[in-house]
Amino acid sequence: MNPALAWIDRTSRRLDAWYGRFLRSPLSRAIEVEVTILAMVVFYFIYGAGQDLVEYYIPLAKGCFECALNPWYASWIFFPFRFIPPAILRALWSGFTIGATIWAARRLEVPWFVPLLAFPMFGELWLGQVDAVVLVGLVLTLTSKNPYVRGAGLVLASVKPQLSVVPMLILWIHDRDRWRTLLVPALLLIASAVVWGPDWPLRWFSGRRAIESLPAWGVAAIFPYGVVALGALIFVRGVREQTTVALLASAITLPWFGVYSYFVFLAFMGPWWAIPLSYVWMLGFPLVGIDAVRIAIILPMALLTMMVWPHVREWRERRSDSPASAAS
Repeated sequence: MNPALAWIDRTSRRLDAWYGRFLRSPLSRAIEVEVTILAMVVFYFIYGAGQDLVEYYIPLAKGCFECALNPWYASWIFFPFRFIPPAILRALWSGFTIGATIWAARRLEVPWFVPLLAFPMFGELWLGQVDAVVLVGLVLTLTSKNPYVRGAGLVLASVKPQLSVVPMLILWIHDRDRWRTLLVPALLLIASAVVWGPDWPLRWFSGRRAIESLPAWGVAAIFPYGVVALGALIFVRGVREQTTVALLASAITLPWFGVYSYFVFLAFMGPWWAIPLSYVWMLGFPLVGIDAVRIAIILPMALLTMMVWPHVREWRERRSDSPASAAS
């Protein structure tokens, strides 16, 4: 093995062992609560943070569907936002984002310090984005034994379909009780059709901004060329692995998959080296400014390669050992 790769492997094993001991420690829960509370306190006093909450999600909660890109029923999920002062909401939402990420990573047996310390989390908290709702929804759909809870998870995940549409489809296909799982989303769609009319999805979609108006954080994806990354799905088996690959491929492919949203897939797989790799794009900032964020795509590309390459190598070895190959 390459010396650098061997060092990375040894470091990963040591960190995994340390994290296992940490989770068994009676202090682990206390530390997680303290980290969550600390985030709430810090972001209460950072007055420049949480602008997306103020500009997009509070107006959406009040019924301004043109103010955000989310499906209109997301206004019901974010309905409490309309009653909470922005400074308090900024603090509460920061705590929710941190707490939800810790919960999801624990549930998926991933070291939660990886998504928390990587750059995307700082971007998420600074902007006041809502990707933690998507993360909670995907994890509930993946891990819950109750089909109605899984259905509620699909609803939560769908508030940002540019992140979740492919993973949701995979989760639903693998669901053995898929029609009962669809009951909650179906009831929501019926209720929304009654309130806004059956054509609201068309009006919502036609009102979305053009790709040309993407903000800087959303331009790392290489649409449409990144579609080839979805081909990695044929090499992996198992719903957890396919869901993770779908998230990574979506980050590479789909416009509006913001760089700050990358912490969602880091909660599904979190090698320690993803932390420094997530900051590499900043090396280009002095030269090209915010356009350097395009470099951030190396993170999902590296993780996708890490997941898929062993399967590709195994497939190639099987082909080389097959009788047909031997005969030729």
